[in-house]
Amino acid sequence: MLTARRLLALVIAFAFTTMSGMAAAPGDGWLITPPDFTVTFPYVDTMVADLKTCCDDYDVKGKGRMLATYWHDMDGQVRGKFTINTVVAVPNKVEGFWTLRDAMDADVRVMFMRKPDGEFAECYLAFQGFDFGIGKGEAVARYALELAIENHHVKPLKGVCDVELFMHGIQNGVPELQFNDLLKTMNVVDGNKTSYMKGFCE
Repeated sequence: MLTARRLLALVIAFAFTTMSGMAAAPGDGWLITPPDFTVTFPYVDTMVADLKTCCDDYDVKGKGRMLATYWHDMDGQVRGKFTINTVVAVPNKVEGFWTLRDAMDADVRVMFMRKPDGEFAECYLAFQGFDFGIGKGEAVARYALELAIENHHVKPLKGVCDVELFMHGIQNGVPELQFNDLLKTMNVVDGNKTSYMKGFCE
């Protein structure tokens, strides 16, 4: 025999299940992730990685941050935002940042790595402009990635991420993050990748 309390619990459970199954149709600009790739969200609501200059061969002036934030809305959908923002001084000793023109055309990427599997995702950042007046004869170039997330739909707002490196072309999606994943920021010139910042997910 159903008590009033148990009946109420069943009604709430049914309503939540129904709402969770009502996936919102993707709007303009929304891309469905590859069918064989499932976006899995971390058990934490937020994951961050601070990118700091590295590599003894270069005296780099730059910094950056990766931020992944996820939440459940009242309609039962999982939504989130995945961003990477970096800055680097121009001119710089790193190839590809010697002049303002170099920096505007720079192919800036962030590679995601995990032990023992190695590289598992790569994000392409978009040039966002310069900040001037930081130092004498020096400018700061800004690069960014921004993805909006809604369950299995991803909308690239700035840049794009390739989550299936062994497949031909860019397989759009969101990197599946774990604590202690290594991120390396690099500039690609004529196919040669030069790492100049790194950080770990925490």
